Amino acid sequence: MALAIDNSKSTFWNNGLPIQWTGNWFGIDMGSARDVSGITLDSSADPANYLRHFTIKTSIDGGTFTDWAIVNPTGSVVHVDFARHAARYVSVEGAGYNGASWSLGDFDICNDPTAASR
Repeated sequence: MALAIDNSKSTFWNNGLPIQWTGNWFGIDMGSARDVSGITLDSSADPANYLRHFTIKTSIDGGTFTDWAIVNPTGSVVHVDFARHAARYVSVEGAGYNGASWSLGDFDICNDPTAASR
């Protein structure tokens, strides 16, 4: 998991499986609640294995998650903005089946102070 948050474009985390499926997820615990307004997922280190369909979810307590976006990217780098809000946990969860492995080279959580809040 550390390879997805090491700020290196040449390393990556991989789910270790030959498929992607609904419920397959990757998440970050930021340690305390912070304002978030988007994420960037970069799988360019292993471009054939980016997550094809996913839902972005956040939570304050790790128990109740709110869905913020359903995403169907067409390439290995995707940025998604959503309404700024406080969250401790940020995750992406697979939302469909694909016959490719899932790799993630960089998972960036964004906080744009100009984003509309909710």
